[in-house]
Amino acid sequence: MMTEVNKSIYLDVARRYYDMQSLYEVVDIVYENEQKELFLHLSDNEAFRVEMNLFKKTPYKAYSKQEINDLCKYAYERNVMIIPVLDIPSHSGGWLNLLKLNDEERYNKVVSDFDEHTVNYWDDGEPIKFIKSMIDEIADAFKIPGYKGEQIFHLGMDEVPAAISNQKWLFWFMEHLFKHVESHNYIPVIWNDQVTPKFLEMALDAGMRDSLRFSYWQQSLKGTVSPDDIMNNFKLYNGNSYPQTFSAKTLDSKKDMEYMKQHSGIDKFNVIGDITYEAKIRNVCGSLLTLWGEDSESRPEKEIITELRRMFTAFVQEAK
Repeated sequence: MMTEVNKSIYLDVARRYYDMQSLYEVVDIVYENEQKELFLHLSDNEAFRVEMNLFKKTPYKAYSKQEINDLCKYAYERNVMIIPVLDIPSHSGGWLNLLKLNDEERYNKVVSDFDEHTVNYWDDGEPIKFIKSMIDEIADAFKIPGYKGEQIFHLGMDEVPAAISNQKWLFWFMEHLFKHVESHNYIPVIWNDQVTPKFLEMALDAGMRDSLRFSYWQQSLKGTVSPDDIMNNFKLYNGNSYPQTFSAKTLDSKKDMEYMKQHSGIDKFNVIGDITYEAKIRNVCGSLLTLWGEDSESRPEKEIITELRRMFTAFVQEAK
């Protein structure tokens, strides 16, 4: 069943590793439901899942760039775009650990001095230079020329320590990376929860109305923007953290499906005091079914994929 707004799977492969066969199956799930996007959450504090020239040594299971590109080609043939997620400047513990293992001197120039999982986003030198190098390798691995500038690159930006009181520094840091992603002909996307009206104002002043997108999971802090604030000028993915977000450890399609059907919707967002707030402005470019992977390693992979298939099919059919 086709829907007015594209429905996507947002799959956490950082905290739960899936073999390539399972990833091909997830592409098929998106394709069989006539949808067009699969987000792969590649990095978090627990691990980083891409083999890179920057990291010669890695203790993590990781996908080779050839494996990724082959998967992207397979998906492209089925009209499914695979979207990389490099979560920065926080949730960066996995790749920061790799950097420390491979080059401790450079690590000390990149990591913040107050949180080992966060990049120093007040520095325009080595942190930006290094992340640009990571973007170069990831963008190359996921690149499909046929998309002609329509590919998407998610840069995270959720739960950033001290971000609300340092919006100028955060935007200044991220703007360098937005532009770098665009130089690879990708469209940048970020999460909403650290964004205030000041951040939106700076993005508009920088001429990013048509080139920056947001994904909205929840509004948890006073002073941050509502979905209407964003959609007044920018396109937005709805990734509601209650009825559209689940754990691979506990996903139960029979039980969770009913909750999702009751509470999810294209225009229903999680804001302070209301998990199903209906937005007044509609500029939604997609809706996400998210599956996080914490503490799910003991659950059989096949079982998770089976439950995901059932949930996504229901998500496409029921969420209006």
